[in-house]
Amino acid sequence: MRKAIALGLVFMMVLTIAAPAYARVTKGGKKLEKGFISILTAPLEIPKQIYNTSNEQNALIGITAGTLKGAASFVVKTLSGIFNVLTAPFGTTEVESELFPEQRTAPELK
Repeated sequence: MRKAIALGLVFMMVLTIAAPAYARVTKGGKKLEKGFISILTAPLEIPKQIYNTSNEQNALIGITAGTLKGAASFVVKTLSGIFNVLTAPFGTTEVESELFPEQRTAPELK
């Protein structure tokens, strides 16, 4: 009987230690995924900015200023992805959601 109680206590201790570790790995895994996606899709920022600037202004400004805006976005997105990949083992906090306000849902307009 004592062995069963001792085994049950050890099992419960292992579960309480493993639960926070699993939560951290899950959050870090999402951050790692987000980082790799940012790195892989960063080159698409250049044509995206050319297209957006061309639609806002005209084609000539789109090609010139859009390319510069796209190159800047490319660098920022790549560095952000690298940062996410390197810091993924440390998990995430609620502060990250404040850094990316565009990912939050917008309030409904009446």
